[in-house]
Amino acid sequence: MIVINGKRLDPVTGELTYKDKVIQLEPKVLAVLLALYEAKGQLVSQQTLLDSIWHNTVVAPNALQRCITQLRKHLDDDDKTLIQTFPKKGYRLCHKPRYSKLLSSSTFMLVSACFLVLLFALWLLQKLITDPSVFPTTKQIRQVIPITYSKASEHSGTYGHDHYAYITDIAPQQQVLTVLNSTTQQSQVLLNATHFFSAPAFAPQSKRLLISQQRKPLQPQPHKCSQLVLINLTTTKQQDVGNCAQPFIEKILWLSEDRVVLLASNQLSMLSLASPEQAQSLQLPNDVKRLVDIQLHDANTVQLSGVNPTGEAKLWLVRIEGNTLNTLNTQPLPSPTSRTSIVKLNNNQQIHAYNNQLFFYQDNKLTGQTLIHSPSKIELNDVIDTNTLLATQAYQDQDITERRFDDTGKFQDHFISESEFIEGDAQYQPNAQSIAFLSSRSGSSQLWITATQPRQLTFAQPVSNFIWQQNGQAVWFLSDAKLYRLAMDGQLTMISIPVTLKLLFQHVEYSSTNSYLLASQDNNNHLLKIDLNTLTVTTLLNEPVNWAQEAQQNVVFFATQTGYLQRLEGHSITQESAFEDQKLQWRFYYRDSRLVVPLKDQTIWAFDPTEHSKQFLSKYDERVHLVSDIKLTPLSLLATTASEHHANLVKIIID
Repeated sequence: MIVINGKRLDPVTGELTYKDKVIQLEPKVLAVLLALYEAKGQLVSQQTLLDSIWHNTVVAPNALQRCITQLRKHLDDDDKTLIQTFPKKGYRLCHKPRYSKLLSSSTFMLVSACFLVLLFALWLLQKLITDPSVFPTTKQIRQVIPITYSKASEHSGTYGHDHYAYITDIAPQQQVLTVLNSTTQQSQVLLNATHFFSAPAFAPQSKRLLISQQRKPLQPQPHKCSQLVLINLTTTKQQDVGNCAQPFIEKILWLSEDRVVLLASNQLSMLSLASPEQAQSLQLPNDVKRLVDIQLHDANTVQLSGVNPTGEAKLWLVRIEGNTLNTLNTQPLPSPTSRTSIVKLNNNQQIHAYNNQLFFYQDNKLTGQTLIHSPSKIELNDVIDTNTLLATQAYQDQDITERRFDDTGKFQDHFISESEFIEGDAQYQPNAQSIAFLSSRSGSSQLWITATQPRQLTFAQPVSNFIWQQNGQAVWFLSDAKLYRLAMDGQLTMISIPVTLKLLFQHVEYSSTNSYLLASQDNNNHLLKIDLNTLTVTTLLNEPVNWAQEAQQNVVFFATQTGYLQRLEGHSITQESAFEDQKLQWRFYYRDSRLVVPLKDQTIWAFDPTEHSKQFLSKYDERVHLVSDIKLTPLSLLATTASEHHANLVKIIID
């Protein structure tokens, strides 16, 4: 029996008891409450709740919100302090776990064991459904949990002594160093600066940290310089370490309570806190051309990441002997290095992050990799424990702009929905007035539709891209490397085909027995035709294609990385003469028997593929340069518009 806010919950029957009143919780409401309870005070994202409770099920867009409302009512949480809402993040149950004494310990253990077995069975069933390899050969990402939630950019995090330390950009040319107690969730600003050159670094034993701060000292050195600052976490006392100097200190690595290694402008030095004015230069190995990062291996051994003279990304394990770094071994990296992208899990394991992929190393050998499914850019910062990574999740807000033109060429812009989330790829519904788009407002990229109010259409794995069915009665989309069709009546169908797709370009239908999709293949971007009646796949073009539209039967217009409009007719390829030497801006669209083509010179044209003639429509600007759809009558367009940059700290749980 679980006690929450003075009320007893039976997790097996779903009965909530208070005094003599018994309330039977609905199954979904109970599942939401148990998921929040099992998180033990941690935030649970909306997408995690939707994926675990409504897995692969199309439900009403407010289903989760309705469950939360019911729980607050049943638990007397009128002020919303028991179940806290974090906008665009998720929910947290602020409750210390307590079990009723009405049950004996043996009964409680039996109930708990049954509940855990049930949870494991549900998890295993989900893995069997969604994962072709139930027993992976490498670590997998189980969850990404937000740590900080501010609208300001929070980044460059580190973890130590049960505290997170990170930098917050509160205004242009104004940053603060903040510490957050991981137990009490209390935060405190320790230091203000115009700019911090390095991330904070915790001492290995004592509750102290070092950081490199921008200063502008008095004459005779009027230029800005890098000042090391030592801060005591207990007393918040600050102390300058050494002189303010150049080059700027970009990374601080503690070797012991007294010694630190400093990275500054491709140079390493070792400094003793007892005599900080006498820093000792360290000689890099000869095959290190550009040094990007350093990580501690043990007391006298560090790991370097960077680039060798031939431009290859490498890892060097080196031992510090006097002022020399002697190489113990070297290994290649599968991708370019970036600052703070490599962390040490333990003495034998490292993790390298690049392009939202995690690369796992065991004994200096690459053992596997896994993809982080997120629209944000993930940068590793630190290790919290052997199964938990600290990272910065950076993203740029995206809004969807609709631009409507009048007969004189003048236009008006407006957002199709008010939102603080990443949204884009909006497309007009054929033969109707609605607009479908991708939005992260539920926690990950999902498909939404709006006419008067936004409504969520998909609730499972993130959606990578979609297209409308030609008649507007369904959408086709890609999610978790699978192809789906979602009818407007809510019927969801997974389409089994023998290849994995990268992008959907167009749905084409000439009759009920002659309909197909144009798409690109995942591993090579080759142009494919998927027959929707036989589910056979035909390769139309054996070269990478960025975008394609069919204008007539067996006549496909396409674009490659060169950016020119080309025509594929049968097996013949020609460059379209009407746009000779004119590059495409991004995509083009077949609408009302014409191709609508935005060009790099910020003009929009309507092209008649039969007459090979073009008509000038209008011009566009930088605000709407990523056009995701165009309507000809009346002329209007949808575009993805970049907005503010944001960053927050997250925990990545791996197993």
